[in-house]
Amino acid sequence: YKDKAALVGDAAHATGGVSGQGVNSALVDSAVLADCLVQSESIGDAIAAYSDLQVPEGKALYDLSFGPKPKGFKRIRYAFKGIVDQVFQGRLGIGEKSLQGQLTLTTRPFSEIRRSRDKYYDEPFDSVV
Repeated sequence: YKDKAALVGDAAHATGGVSGQGVNSALVDSAVLADCLVQSESIGDAIAAYSDLQVPEGKALYDLSFGPKPKGFKRIRYAFKGIVDQVFQGRLGIGEKSLQGQLTLTTRPFSEIRRSRDKYYDEPFDSVV
């Protein structure tokens, strides 16, 4: 099915059960696929373009869903960030909204959210998969 089928939503983005992104991902994926179908000369080209755009988003959502596994000082830093975010939630310019809030209540791409958290992961986010 190389250039005849596309996966969307939960089928394309393996996530932990707490991210709540299955339907959201399916809707965004469907809109991106529709745009690719309109802008491409063939279904194969559309699916390739869709894949180029959405595979990095799926990887970012996967990383965010399962979270970093920091070691040493990064672990302490990540735990402290979680406490600050939980207490302030971005109010007074301190911390930021919870990850769940960012995933669910913003239109910010998953890859951008993941990249903003690079310092807590052992490896930086590479949007080229």
